[in-house]
Amino acid sequence: GAPVEAVDLVICLDASGSMSGLIDAARQKIWDVVSLVGSSKQKVSLRVALISFGSTRASSQGYIVQEIGLTDDLDAVFESLMKLRADGGTEYVGGAIKSALDGLSWGEDKKTLKLLFVAGNESADQDMRPGHRVQEVVRVAASRNVTVNAIFCGNAQSQEAEGWRQFSTLGQGSFTAIDQNREERIASPFDAELNGLSRKLNETYLAYGARGRASADRQSRMDEDAAKVGVAAERAGAKASGLYTNSAWDLVDAVEAEDFDWAKVADKDLPAALRGKSQAEKEAHVAKLKAERAAIQKRIRELSLKRAGFVQTERAKQGTGKKSLQDALTQAIRSKAEAAGLSFTK
Repeated sequence: GAPVEAVDLVICLDASGSMSGLIDAARQKIWDVVSLVGSSKQKVSLRVALISFGSTRASSQGYIVQEIGLTDDLDAVFESLMKLRADGGTEYVGGAIKSALDGLSWGEDKKTLKLLFVAGNESADQDMRPGHRVQEVVRVAASRNVTVNAIFCGNAQSQEAEGWRQFSTLGQGSFTAIDQNREERIASPFDAELNGLSRKLNETYLAYGARGRASADRQSRMDEDAAKVGVAAERAGAKASGLYTNSAWDLVDAVEAEDFDWAKVADKDLPAALRGKSQAEKEAHVAKLKAERAAIQKRIRELSLKRAGFVQTERAKQGTGKKSLQDALTQAIRSKAEAAGLSFTK
């Protein structure tokens, strides 16, 4: 059939006490995952959701928190990841999957590839509540075309790993054992220029409407957060992909929508540079910024390709160790997406 047009990606992270390494790894790798999906040769959209389990914050809800529902607002997803803290202990894998199935607005049509990842390090069978047992829940997921992939943080040969392997098979997903504390980031000679271009890209955004100012501030804050965890270059790459869209608050993205109408944007909701201007003047201003953005994104894509090549060569020199979270996510996404008719340039 025709390739899929949308990807719904749900990540369920164990947020119990021993899992700060996993949360750190997720913060570091989310932009690489976006860039992979964004490198599809076919046009796709991406929504991401984040669920944590095992956190004492939500003992009354089975230790499960929907950190953020399915959204294409990738800055909001990253912000949720940055706020996540590891604490607590009881890890209901079945409950986390059930919460993702019941509590999220998954794409309903055949054109949506629905991928759920669960990452954790304890037995997958702790949730014995009726209707929550992992085998039952995973069968429900499969019946709804949601692929359940298992990422076990620990030794692939352990008894606990076997339970994760079993439910991933039932969920028609992949199983990967990783060392969650071994997420190595390789710096490249292209990183500094990528960071600079990422900041320059922000200057091509025209914040408007009620959320405009706050969202533009958040964009800069998430750049800073990405730099803190050492992934500013990866975030730059994702910002240059078609999946990083901010039409809810940025006029340059917003005017691309078919139903956009200048008449519906009140003068007071416009950025200062556009207030009191004619529609022709507004359009010219947006077109200028759009051209600037396209040029910066093109340069980022060129550098990101060079960076990817450099990183690949360095990884090969280091030899094959245990798999990392990035390996687990990207290999599973790639194989499921290719089976669904997508192909990738990277």
